[in-house]
Amino acid sequence: MGEGVDDDNEHGTASTTEKNIKSGAWERGPMEGKDDMGREGEEKRLSMSEGIDREGTCTIRLKTQVNY
Repeated sequence: MGEGVDDDNEHGTASTTEKNIKSGAWERGPMEGKDDMGREGEEKRLSMSEGIDREGTCTIRLKTQVNY
């Protein structure tokens, strides 16, 4: 049962949205980000999100504001 729960969390809509936000996928657009960064991107996003959490998510949010 534990394995099924993990799979649901990884493929869930909420977790995917958070990954896209932390990874900065919205720089390319919400639709394009999901298509281009589909499954291969998620694996890289996981490793990047870990480093981002250690450095601080504030820096990422500042970058996104500057882009807009």
